[in-house]
Amino acid sequence: MTATTPGAVTVIRSGPLTTIQDWPGRVGYWKVGVPPSGPMDDLSFRLANLAVGNPETAAGLEITLMGPALRFDRPAVVAVTGAPVPVTVNGAAVPQWVPLTVAEGDVLDIGSTGVLGMRAYVAVAGGLDAADHLGSRSTFTMGRFGGLDGRALVAGDRLELLGAGRGATSDSRRRAAGLHQHVAAGRDRGAPRSAGVLHRRGHRRPVRDRLRGALQLRPDRNPIDRPPTAMGTQRRR
Repeated sequence: MTATTPGAVTVIRSGPLTTIQDWPGRVGYWKVGVPPSGPMDDLSFRLANLAVGNPETAAGLEITLMGPALRFDRPAVVAVTGAPVPVTVNGAAVPQWVPLTVAEGDVLDIGSTGVLGMRAYVAVAGGLDAADHLGSRSTFTMGRFGGLDGRALVAGDRLELLGAGRGATSDSRRRAAGLHQHVAAGRDRGAPRSAGVLHRRGHRRPVRDRLRGALQLRPDRNPIDRPPTAMGTQRRR
């Protein structure tokens, strides 16, 4: 068993939805009613891990809209990737996408995302410890398992690390340089058609949680990309 470092990180402020995730996440269990779990932006997540010398599969934090404030109770190497966000250590601005060395007692504070994305990621050298459920440490809040007790982080939580980690290496830098993502043509087709709906006063989305691959329907309840199919997108009578 890999030794853990108890209470290596203390959550001072959690943000609205900060969860433990890993890559490739929990896959292959649709047949028993468990949807895929894992980071929404897996490229940014994997690059965060590589920046601190972790395997791409190590567990880290996924931040939605606004980040947490984390106090490190031992020295560590961290990286913040994903959507542009203000990041500070003890109030001093620090960059994203690079390994940062924090000392015992330092506070990493991650602000709110802007218009260029809604999710950011934090990796800590050594990786976060969490219970393994169905082959993954990823949090599945609807099922209440994975991550930290199957829920988003709250102030006062204490996170453990799977060892001290070693920071970025020449091998991890080579692997990071080889990662890239291809965005297929037509990925923005939904934006022009949904803009009017999203900017109307009083618009509400009946969604309380992130669900990878969830469909967002137009007011007529038809999906944007194609007509209704037999896969659960028909309008209810």
